[in-house]
Amino acid sequence: MSDEFKDTFLEESSEWICENYSLDIRFFSIKENGNILMQACSVSLNPLPLIHDNSFIIETDSFVIGQLQKNDMSKEYLIDFVECCSKGTVNVYDKEMALKPDPSLRYYSEMLHTDKWFYNLHLKISGHNIYLPQKNELRRIENELRSSTPPFDGLNDALGWLDLGGLHLLGSRSSEINIWINPPVELNFENCSLINDGLTVCLKAHPDFDTNTAQVAICPIPREHVSSRRQITTEIKWSISEGQYKEGIAEISLKGADSVLIILLINGGTVRRQWLLDANKARNNRQIPVQYFDKELKMARRAVFDLPDSNKFEEGIALLLFMLGFTPAVQLETDSPDLIAYTPGGKLILIECTTRIADFSSKVGKLVDRRGGLEKSLKESSHHSVVYGALICRLPKDQVATSGIDLHENRIILLTKEDLEQGFNLIRNGVDPDKLVEDAINSMGDDETIPFNFDK
Repeated sequence: MSDEFKDTFLEESSEWICENYSLDIRFFSIKENGNILMQACSVSLNPLPLIHDNSFIIETDSFVIGQLQKNDMSKEYLIDFVECCSKGTVNVYDKEMALKPDPSLRYYSEMLHTDKWFYNLHLKISGHNIYLPQKNELRRIENELRSSTPPFDGLNDALGWLDLGGLHLLGSRSSEINIWINPPVELNFENCSLINDGLTVCLKAHPDFDTNTAQVAICPIPREHVSSRRQITTEIKWSISEGQYKEGIAEISLKGADSVLIILLINGGTVRRQWLLDANKARNNRQIPVQYFDKELKMARRAVFDLPDSNKFEEGIALLLFMLGFTPAVQLETDSPDLIAYTPGGKLILIECTTRIADFSSKVGKLVDRRGGLEKSLKESSHHSVVYGALICRLPKDQVATSGIDLHENRIILLTKEDLEQGFNLIRNGVDPDKLVEDAINSMGDDETIPFNFDK
């Protein structure tokens, strides 16, 4: 990617960042010839304060690893800091850590993807891959981390805690800095609803955000007339809430609508696309009973996207699969896949669920072994059900590193956060589970990850 897009990212960053944003920096660097060379770094800017301070630094003669979190940062400082990072240099704990050009820095951004549901500003700066520890050196690093404060069970554990990838990534990719900037305005999902032809759109914004730069559009279904597609920005009424943030509310009449797509933009750039469904008009018979007890599917969404409990994540995935037309079952035996799902056409899917990337490799290995054992058992008993494997992770696709793991060769379907969001958007009309699996299998080998093609 050219420097032109980097300049666009920096320009939009200055429009998004407000006073008192929080800053989260996670890094792993090595020391070489008196310099500290960055191997992996994640920089996140958020309009909300960080609740827990997880800051720490571990420094030895050969490496530096850690995290720095700060609240109430000035806009001027953050803009300068982001610009410095875009040049491949991160200053943290009074240390300058820099990427090594290869021969020059390269740029990439998730912002180029136009089919996402949430669009935060993103820029990845890549340099030369400089680190591949030998076994004896790795042993020393592992021992240093286990005896450090705070202690980590080796480099894989430390990198997993920081969400910087696993040990298998070292030496297999370029060194990089990822910058993420979350928007100063978002939909307040708890207060958004579509009930009996009445749409309520609620926005929550940073107190310093210029609300004149926000834009909201709606596209209801059924789409009977083009006039039903509307810009509703002028109908939003803004006020200061008790929590000292800005709240915008619009009450819209949508006669006959059973669902509506809401589009939120800042200065013409998309921030969020979100479907709202009217539970009283749901067309999917499986969705109706679930949504009767879980209004707007709020608890289901929390289990899949937010709750840290892995058991709740598995339950949420099972519920989503049920609403998509699968027959899922939660396994009680410890030595078994997390879920088994069955399609109307007889396809059997063994599913492993994970909320983090540290155990990605082990999940894949278990999935391959268990599928192989089941296929053998079915064959011996003269059953000929086709068995597939699926790995479901709540992280975004770009954070799930599959380097060194050939999902195509192992016949593993990978679903990430983007696919799960698409799944929730599909349930209102119902889908064909067998076609979802077929689309996923047909796309295997087209990409490093093998998602369901929910758009087909």
